[in-house]
Amino acid sequence: MNLRETLSEINTDMVLWDDMDYAIIGYNPSKLCAVYDIDKMIECCINNYDMDSESALEWVEYNILSVYVGEHTPQHVYIYNYDK
Repeated sequence: MNLRETLSEINTDMVLWDDMDYAIIGYNPSKLCAVYDIDKMIECCINNYDMDSESALEWVEYNILSVYVGEHTPQHVYIYNYDK
């Protein structure tokens, strides 16, 4: 069973973005929604749709980050890696 199937079993109403499975980093158990890494979403656009990084960022911002599709709309986060 892959991650998409597992999340769908947790909540059949969970919204999952097409072609962005690589960017899923988990789910929020209190909202029962998927959680995506924004940088990985941009990578998905670059790799899947042959976009440059600026176009991919604009596409993600406009088509995903600004969209509300109900109470199970995914959450999107930036992950900062602090190496000390």
